[in-house]
Amino acid sequence: MSLSIDVKYNEKKENWEVDLVGDLDINSSVTLKDRLNEILDQREADIAFKIRDLAYIDSTGLGVMISLLNRLDKNEKAMVIMDPQENVLKIFKITGLDKVIKISKEGESIEG
Repeated sequence: MSLSIDVKYNEKKENWEVDLVGDLDINSSVTLKDRLNEILDQREADIAFKIRDLAYIDSTGLGVMISLLNRLDKNEKAMVIMDPQENVLKIFKITGLDKVIKISKEGESIEG
């Protein structure tokens, strides 16, 4: 499955909302990284990933998240992962990324 990326800027919350649908893997990671750098070059802001429909993430997808987190931290911006499926959440927990990236599920914070 491929990755669908829907990006919009929320003026009210002053953040980017990024909906990811499909698989974030070696085939789609570069596309996502390029798209994220493009939007942040337009406007540095917090990013909220809505990943309810993200079915899979691999190490290259995690690498994109880590790279993005580093860029956001340098600019005093934040990232939140919203509504991950259990298999995707498990990857964040196994790698310890749930300790450094805010993750919420159905409105409740589940960060470590």
